Amino acid sequence: VQPGWLILLIFTVAAEVIGPVTSVSATGLLVLGQAVLVNADPATPTAFDGISALSDLASGAIVEVHGERNSAGEILASRIELRTASGVLRVAGTVSNLANGSFRIGALTVRATLAAVVPAGQSLANGQRIAAWTDTALVNGELVARVVRIGGFTVPNNAALTIDGVITDFQSAANLRIGGVAVDASSAP
Repeated sequence: VQPGWLILLIFTVAAEVIGPVTSVSATGLLVLGQAVLVNADPATPTAFDGISALSDLASGAIVEVHGERNSAGEILASRIELRTASGVLRVAGTVSNLANGSFRIGALTVRATLAAVVPAGQSLANGQRIAAWTDTALVNGELVARVVRIGGFTVPNNAALTIDGVITDFQSAANLRIGGVAVDASSAP
C-alpha cells in the first residue's frame, strides 16, 4: 500500500433499473420508462446473465440493468441480468419535472409523496441524482416510491482520484461529466 492510497474494503454496485421489460429492439430495450442501449463493441460488450443475447428477452421479463447514462439519459448497459419474478422495482437517475411530490426519470413518473426520503430532512429538486424503490406494482404506469435516496457519492475538493467511465456531457475541459460525476479537468496536464 502506498501512502495516500485509498483501499475500498466494501463497496456496492447498484443497478440503474430493476423492473419489467416493456419492449425490445435490435439495439436495446425499455425498462420502467428507461431507454437501455446494448453495446455490441467487442472491446466492451454488454454482459448478459441468465440470457445469451438481447433477442432472448421478451416484454414482461424482469431484468436488472447496470450501466452509465449518456448525455441523452439513456443507460449504456454494461450488464443485463434476467431475474426471477421480484416484488422490488428500482430506478436511479436525475430528477426532472418535479411538481407536487412527483417527478420524472426518463419516461417514468415517480410519485414520492409517501416515500421515506434518505438522508432524512433532505428535499427533492430538479437535477438531483436519486434512486427510488418500491415493493408494489406500477399504478397507472407510475412508480409509487416507498424510499427515495437523494444523491450519489461526493468527492472532497482537491481530492486526487482516477475516474473511469463514459463522458456523458462535455461542455469544455472545465465542465464535463464522466459516468455522471462532474469533473473540472481544466488544469489537467
